[in-house]
Amino acid sequence: MYKIKFPREVCNPRRHTVASEDEFLDFVNSNISCTDIFTNVYNFSEFIPPFMYPVYDSAIIDRIYFDCDQKVREGSTYVMLPAYENMLKIHEWCVSRDIMHIARCTGTAYDVVIFTDPEFKPKNKKECVANAQMWLSKHLGITIDPQIIGDIARIHRVDNTFNHKDTAKRFVTQLDKNLIYAGEKKIFEEVKKQTFRQEIFGDKYWDISQFDTPEKMYSSAPTINIEIDESELSDIADNLPPCIKKLLSIESLGFQERRLVILALRDNCYTLQETINILKNHLSKNKFLHCTRDERQPQYLYKKGKYLFPHKSEIADVGACDLPEGEYCNMAEHGCLLYRRDR
Repeated sequence: MYKIKFPREVCNPRRHTVASEDEFLDFVNSNISCTDIFTNVYNFSEFIPPFMYPVYDSAIIDRIYFDCDQKVREGSTYVMLPAYENMLKIHEWCVSRDIMHIARCTGTAYDVVIFTDPEFKPKNKKECVANAQMWLSKHLGITIDPQIIGDIARIHRVDNTFNHKDTAKRFVTQLDKNLIYAGEKKIFEEVKKQTFRQEIFGDKYWDISQFDTPEKMYSSAPTINIEIDESELSDIADNLPPCIKKLLSIESLGFQERRLVILALRDNCYTLQETINILKNHLSKNKFLHCTRDERQPQYLYKKGKYLFPHKSEIADVGACDLPEGEYCNMAEHGCLLYRRDR
């Protein structure tokens, strides 16, 4: 894969951290025959010891990821998309400008990674990525998977691994100049066997500096109406541990801190609606709408059981845990399940 660095996560789909290329390849070779295998789209510059979990906000933005799916969910229904044609539109836009990129068949659909200048370090990483993704999508008149918009913790399939879905049963394969225009039927047939193709198109980086703004320039998610029952807001958070109460005292809570709060509430058996109520009662209006409407962070984390509440060290890293190293909350007193997991 193109310029991946270590440590990094490798997933099946549970996330594991590997410290080196040898560990990465050992994991892939041990799991390729039985599970789908993913890794981070982005490299990271900061990690949480001792397990070296990546700090997602430290993502190195040297590429922009596009997921061209066959269908996306809109409301309660799925809308079918011309995934192959959408991939080709991105490819041809890049080729016409000599911009570096790779295109892959992922088994049932396609993705494209466009490479950007590694010397450019955006101040607003999530917004910059989201703006670049949405601008090109609108410019080309295509629809991409909305879940990837601005997601710097995104994972994608590892090259040359097997997609075990019943609708796929194919290998994740880079498309070279001989295969990319062969048509979807030919591509799907070719990638039933493992072929170590590699083709990086173009020589120039995509300049994304214009997209580095504090706010998203394009709407990336439909407006949703969140019904709030004001009667539920009184003392719903009284049994939370001190670290989570401390985080909830910050109206402008950041993405990672909100993630800790949401996972803590979820793992302490609060319903999704109760969690949304708590966030509304404690966050500023802008942060609440950004979290629940734009990012849909609670809705996403409640659906993804693979994301577990982090170790105490992560809570300490954001300044929310005041206990000395090696000490933990009184779980009985706080009704806290946060440290039950053995890591």
